[in-house]
Amino acid sequence: MRPPIPKEYSPFLPDPPDDQGSHSDINPRLLATPAARRLGLWIFLASLIMLFAASIWGYVYIRITGSNSPDSGTLNIPIGLYLSTMILIASGVTIHLTTRSAEQYNPTKTKRLLAATLLLAIAFIIAQSPALAELLNEHNRALSSHYGLYGMLFFLVILHALHVLGGILPLAWLILKPNPPAVSLNQESPAAHPSATTIRLTATYWHFLEAVWISMFIVFILTQ
Repeated sequence: MRPPIPKEYSPFLPDPPDDQGSHSDINPRLLATPAARRLGLWIFLASLIMLFAASIWGYVYIRITGSNSPDSGTLNIPIGLYLSTMILIASGVTIHLTTRSAEQYNPTKTKRLLAATLLLAIAFIIAQSPALAELLNEHNRALSSHYGLYGMLFFLVILHALHVLGGILPLAWLILKPNPPAVSLNQESPAAHPSATTIRLTATYWHFLEAVWISMFIVFILTQ
């Protein structure tokens, strides 16, 4: 038998009114529905798709048609990028398990999985740091040959890493919340289920970053 759904606090939504009060003085913008928040996320992701697609296409075009582009198979892909790829895939598994745990009203497991995802995200950034330094060094050496592909690789990797850093913020917020996010994702009431909506949106964003990185990494390998 499932335990009752706990009432939760959310900075996006007001507390329920008491017997003598009302929400007449609450800013309507704070009453964002889950559907509105999902729409906002998808609009944001659409802009990121265009950003990453244009950047990757620019890299591929220069790699293939550039007059000073090095021979095929001569680009060095740092080992740290292979390691960070495996870490990011693992974090995709943990964030997926987090949403399932929230559906099952398991606050302790949900927080542990959120913490595991956060640690993996930090490990991803740590693993990519020496790889970024290596790409920058290769870029400086390659400038004598008048090609800047390593600089473009550096740009693409750090662009993605910055968005991973952005994804760390909601993960940390969910972990540090006084009330754990143990609510059902199958119900749509924003007043009763704000954390569940945030978990679902965070997971969607995280899987997007995972898909972008895997696509990007495959392009790096194929055009090496």
